[in-house]
Amino acid sequence: MAPRLIDFPALWSSDKLYACASWARCEYAWLYGLADAHGSFELTNLRVAHGPVSAIREDLTLDKLEACLKEFNEHGLLFTWSQNGKKYGHWTNCEGRLPPKSIRDRYARFAPPVPEKELHEYRATFSTPDVESIKTDSRPGLDVAMTGYGEGEGKGDGGGEGDEEGNPSRPSDAASPSAQTVPAPIVISMPATT
Repeated sequence: MAPRLIDFPALWSSDKLYACASWARCEYAWLYGLADAHGSFELTNLRVAHGPVSAIREDLTLDKLEACLKEFNEHGLLFTWSQNGKKYGHWTNCEGRLPPKSIRDRYARFAPPVPEKELHEYRATFSTPDVESIKTDSRPGLDVAMTGYGEGEGKGDGGGEGDEEGNPSRPSDAASPSAQTVPAPIVISMPATT
């Protein structure tokens, strides 16, 4: 079995994992080891997968394992596909947790290569909206504003010098290598609930 790293801060703050039922969340890290060095594993016969993960876990029944895998699939954590009459699973976003590509082939493969097009389509259904789509969100009560100090952002009205479009002028040392551009933060305001 190939060693894997779990990014626990990412695990603890995962929105996809949070969307899963609370009884399934704690099983994610436990079941992660089912996968091979490429992040995939076979699901054709769940009893085969159940054996190693339940050896010291009497409470992890076959029904609970099946329910957990279904929960992970429904919330964007586990991509599944069928090929040649067999079913397989692949942990999404596992690339940074796998052994380096240069040594992966040293380990046994439990599944064929993941169908990239289908994986991409699956992941797209669970992706978070980018800043542009957030800025144009028309849901009532959601107010999003971009603020910042970057070039071309906002109009100058503070009484200082500026160009003809109202953009404030920068000090002459702003072009020096030591000057840093501060990225604009995203501010999201939601109405208070009572």
